[in-house]
Amino acid sequence: MTADRSHRDGDDANMDADDATLAALAVELDLADPLPEHLVTIAEDSYVWRNAEAELLELLVDSALEALPLSRAEPLPRVIAFGDGDRGIHFECQHASKGIVLRGALQPSGTHVVVAERVDATDSAESDPFGLFELGPIAPGRVRLIVRSLDGTDLMVTPWFVLESP
Repeated sequence: MTADRSHRDGDDANMDADDATLAALAVELDLADPLPEHLVTIAEDSYVWRNAEAELLELLVDSALEALPLSRAEPLPRVIAFGDGDRGIHFECQHASKGIVLRGALQPSGTHVVVAERVDATDSAESDPFGLFELGPIAPGRVRLIVRSLDGTDLMVTPWFVLESP
């Protein structure tokens, strides 16, 4: 069954007219009864927190972003570091037969759970008392790391990043 082109064009015109009507109504309502400034400030401040966990740590180093000339037959492992002040997570990505293994350290050190969160799966590993961990193998794709205390409290979260196959 094919759609009638003239019918679809009519829907687009109606949608444009609806959008224009809603915009005009919004202007009139704002003029008649504007939002108090303190509510606007509260709304703007709360919007900043919409992705607070992704902003907890920032990317400090990613060797994949640096163009290094290679003279070796084998590629160097990718090194990534996220941090915020005296907290952070630093790791190396090594390719394995079933994915990518992350080996790294937490700062401050201690026994925590490191979770690799993907859209379709999670993997986790416990760090040793020195904060050293090995996680994976993890399938390539978008991932973020979450560091949790042993009681389940989220301590640190990285932004989403991409693990790539060699």
